[in-house]
Amino acid sequence: MELCKELNIDAIPVLQLYKNNTLTWSNKGFIGKEELLQKLM
Repeated sequence: MELCKELNIDAIPVLQLYKNNTLTWSNKGFIGKEELLQKLM
């Protein structure tokens, strides 16, 4: 979150996939795969 503020991209969600298959939005915190699918619908 702080990094987003520093880069001045505070409202832009960035999807990241970690090695343990955990999906997160950089400005939303951790998110489950089901929640992700709902947001994409």
